[in-house]
Amino acid sequence: MIERRYDLDWLGVIAILLLHLFHCAMPFVDEWDWHLKNRDTSNLMMECNYFLSHWRMPLLFFISGVGTVIVLKRVSVQKFLWQRTKRLLLPLVFGMLVIVPPQIYFERIFKGAQYTSFLDFYPSIFTTTVYPNGNLSWHHLWFFAYLFVFSVIALPLALYLKSKHGKNVVDIIAAFSARFGMSGFGVVLFAAIFLYFWYPNETHAFVDDWAGFTK
Repeated sequence: MIERRYDLDWLGVIAILLLHLFHCAMPFVDEWDWHLKNRDTSNLMMECNYFLSHWRMPLLFFISGVGTVIVLKRVSVQKFLWQRTKRLLLPLVFGMLVIVPPQIYFERIFKGAQYTSFLDFYPSIFTTTVYPNGNLSWHHLWFFAYLFVFSVIALPLALYLKSKHGKNVVDIIAAFSARFGMSGFGVVLFAAIFLYFWYPNETHAFVDDWAGFTK
């Protein structure tokens, strides 16, 4: 029986709470653009959100990655993919049709669009192009789409690490870390940071969002 990792559960809870505070602060953050902005903004809030922006989402992806490895020890690949579809893609579609449209509606009204009501606005999510030019978007549900794709891409690696040869590789990495610490992983982090300088602007649009993938 696999023991539940309550430490990861609590890390996830903390990351979600920080995520909530991050988005609540964004209307008041100076310099950064946002869907709705307060008239008065704060440099202090900008610095706090800048600090959070560098590790809160990578932490959630890390927790999800560990969860993937644990789940694959209990279920088949087919069941894993079906679980990911139910828990990520179906909520994503629901959110794009129900949760996100009111957010875009208020943003358009805030920026001067002339809609008579939300019912007047809603059909435009099907008749216009994708956000920001149009009104169809997954907005802050982008995490669901990215996590699903990352899970599928990482699946062959996770299966390889379960094999005999893959376990040998894990043992070698573990022995290296035991002897030299985690400094060797700094090379990977340095490469990621270097790529981030090439692609600094995240779009969360999935297509051509190299910043989001390298971060």
